[in-house]
Amino acid sequence: KYVPLLTSRGCPFHCNYCSSGLLNPVFQEMENESIVAEIFQRQQEFHSEHFIIFDDALLINKKKRFGAVFSRLARELPTQVQFHAPNSLHTREIDEKTAAILKAARFKTLCLSFESLAPEILRHSDNKVNQEQMEKAVNNLEKAGYRRSQLEVYLLFGYPGQTMADMEKALVFVGKRGLVPHLALFSPVPGTADFIRLQQQRVLSKPINLLETNKLYFLYEKSGFSAAEIMLVKKMAMEIANRNLK
Repeated sequence: KYVPLLTSRGCPFHCNYCSSGLLNPVFQEMENESIVAEIFQRQQEFHSEHFIIFDDALLINKKKRFGAVFSRLARELPTQVQFHAPNSLHTREIDEKTAAILKAARFKTLCLSFESLAPEILRHSDNKVNQEQMEKAVNNLEKAGYRRSQLEVYLLFGYPGQTMADMEKALVFVGKRGLVPHLALFSPVPGTADFIRLQQQRVLSKPINLLETNKLYFLYEKSGFSAAEIMLVKKMAMEIANRNLK
């Protein structure tokens, strides 16, 4: 009933905390016909109704791949078939046409990559998205027929140097726009620019201590947030999510 799917590997962006470039140094896209054939084969043989797409960069080169493939699938697949994008979409790529295709192709789960409003964190995120681009994307999705309560927004939490003010500002921004916040806990991935920097700053051990790469351990022991602050951020995110989901 549920089928995981990739239409590409890797990502052309170079976020300091992300392992995508280490796992897949070259951004590679499947041929459109191969994507369509795989989806139709799964649907016809197993009667699959849910396809969960785990691309790191589904909307990159959107006219060539995403637009062409999912416009066709919107027309030709049975109406009970739905798509899910839990791995976060590049928000600045969601123009009116892309939003319309997402809706027509029956994307039910939409997670938007936002990370933060803090300039320093955005710089480490390769400046993938800013406040204006987020607002445009949300407006385009709403125009296409999505409710704001259907849109989940990833916010980076526990990033080195991040403050309570940063988190509160980002959560208020998301909450006021009727969106659903999701806290994405920072974890230092060996080999990434952030991991190397944190070792150089002696925040992380040399040689590597794998416990320190655990996202919960890092949040509570290395991020600089106190246990009380962590609980406050989690409570605030939960309250906003519950309110906006109503």
